Amino acid sequence: MENPYVMRRGSTPVQVFNVGINLTDATVFVTYKQHGKVIVEKTGREITVTPGTITVPLTQEETLEFQAGPSHPAEVQIRYVKENGAADSSCIIPLRIEKILKEGVIKYVSGESD
Repeated sequence: MENPYVMRRGSTPVQVFNVGINLTDATVFVTYKQHGKVIVEKTGREITVTPGTITVPLTQEETLEFQAGPSHPAEVQIRYVKENGAADSSCIIPLRIEKILKEGVIKYVSGESD
């Protein structure tokens, strides 16, 4: 995936967000929303938090939940809370969802690519 602000339905992107602060000691939530509805929310072991970055893997099933096209903008926001109760959130990040030609999860079949 070349642009972190573009996601193709049915893909398995790994989105890396540069947050500029160390959140390794915080509880972090990454929320994906479309048309006012939370589509995916990741936290805990579902994401990787390192000093300055948050890495979020998405599954085919998760990306298929989004609608594609310019009339279906999506948004991402990172929120966190530290042990002392201090909480904050990122700016809302626009995310363009691209369409696919055939619906559904694709499965790898051994020997098919030989």
